[in-house]
Amino acid sequence: MRRRELIAVGLLLGAGAPTNPASASVPDELKIVPNVSSLGAATAAQVVLCLGYHHAGDGGGGVFAWKPDSDAEPDLGLVFRSDLSATGRWMRIQNGEINPKWFGAYGDGVHDDTEAFVRCFGKCSQASLSGKWTSIEVPSGVYLLNGPVSAKFNRVQVVGKFAVLRQTRRNCPILEIEGAEWTLSGLRFEWNELQGSESTESVAIAMVGGGCWGFRVESCHFNGGFRGISSYLNTMFNNPLVWAASIVDCRFRNFAGAAIFIQPRRTNAGQLSLTLQDIGVYHYRAPAVEPHIRIWDCEVFLSQLDIEGFALEDISLEQCYGSILSVHIEHKKATLPEAKEVCVLRASRSSLFCQGWTVQGALTSTVGRCTYRIINAFESNIVVAHIIDKSFGFVGDWDRVSLGGKNTSYNLLTALPLRTNQKVMSGYRVEASYGNNFYDAMPAFLLDPDADEFEIPRASKAEVIYSIELTRHKHLALPHPAACSGAVCRIMRADTSSGSGVIFVHGSDQRQWKLQSAGSWLEFIWSNDLKKWLRAAGS
Repeated sequence: MRRRELIAVGLLLGAGAPTNPASASVPDELKIVPNVSSLGAATAAQVVLCLGYHHAGDGGGGVFAWKPDSDAEPDLGLVFRSDLSATGRWMRIQNGEINPKWFGAYGDGVHDDTEAFVRCFGKCSQASLSGKWTSIEVPSGVYLLNGPVSAKFNRVQVVGKFAVLRQTRRNCPILEIEGAEWTLSGLRFEWNELQGSESTESVAIAMVGGGCWGFRVESCHFNGGFRGISSYLNTMFNNPLVWAASIVDCRFRNFAGAAIFIQPRRTNAGQLSLTLQDIGVYHYRAPAVEPHIRIWDCEVFLSQLDIEGFALEDISLEQCYGSILSVHIEHKKATLPEAKEVCVLRASRSSLFCQGWTVQGALTSTVGRCTYRIINAFESNIVVAHIIDKSFGFVGDWDRVSLGGKNTSYNLLTALPLRTNQKVMSGYRVEASYGNNFYDAMPAFLLDPDADEFEIPRASKAEVIYSIELTRHKHLALPHPAACSGAVCRIMRADTSSGSGVIFVHGSDQRQWKLQSAGSWLEFIWSNDLKKWLRAAGS
């Protein structure tokens, strides 16, 4: 072989072209052609080296061997027909993952790569899990799609190398996937232009048909659509079956609808196990018309969520159970034209454990009276272990921060519903702000000046704070711990007014107590032997 041919083979191999290790030695008969279209007229050589798919060096070339007895269907990627013979095929010698550039993708952000991806994904589609795992590698580049790419992935792994899939059509999905045990990683999904609330079909990854299970989406970025990952399409009568899913280390930006929308088929409601871990949602456009994350009928594990921007609801769960851990939500400054209720978590008929939350931001209401809620729960059991409100900048009529409990919702100025199956609740903490005053207790309760009666949920430690002027009688019922001798309840007055008030403490050795000035306090300790609260200290 001539020197230039050896150099060409070396360059091709260095660029990642597929070559069978068993045939790595240079064959006696080798023909070099500029692109795969030259295969149709190739003769004589047993092996042909294509320097590219369209042109030399575009990443779609490779080594092809002539198989005279093959009648395989040409796929314009792995199998090519000869113009000189009715029988026989040129077969790509593979080594490594299938590549969409083998099927004609440009990845230059100019040419339409839709058909190349359809051929590539179609080659890997299989109807069942009977086959082995197949891998697709998408090299770096910007791949333009003029329409959705549909695939039936069963045991298929798609790995992007900083690859961008850009949809040029409005109101159109990017990928439509059906199947089981598939993974996507290292891809960026976007549209040529930002999609608005009217473009409801602009979904980056849509689960369709029979649904998906056992799938994982990892280290992917999503930008500018209506929804990021969705199991629900408005045109479908029955949602796809979805379960055993993981979405990990993904970022969603500028979505008009939900970044993640999972609603399983009603026939498998409650069977979905969904894990969301290390998820970032960043919405800097007008308020989203859907919650950032919306999940129905699932066992959920949400952790390390970072949400910035603004939606009327950040997280919406219906008929779910599981946990939401380590969440940071920061609402960038936004102005609402009318009165609205803004909610961090809306849970309906759900059972959840919430721990390690921080919530902060600045919101403005220009017309009417608005409400901000951390949790709004309906027929739900919410266990709150640690939520910190970092002083929302309420402007105008924004003046209430609230948490929700079972069958109702509570303002932070009334009872905070803490529930646990642990015998001791020591260590549970809630920080809240009202009137630029901060309180940190285990747990802490602020009493509403308009409420005459107040009952503390069972706790081994509790701190009751009167933060507004106390000028009339209040009735306070202390819990009766079953076997918790030594439990402490502290009652204090935090305001600076001069008015005095009387507290009737049910369950104590004396029912009537006075708190006359700011800084005055009472402390009770539970005596299990006497079955009553005894005054331990006070000032």
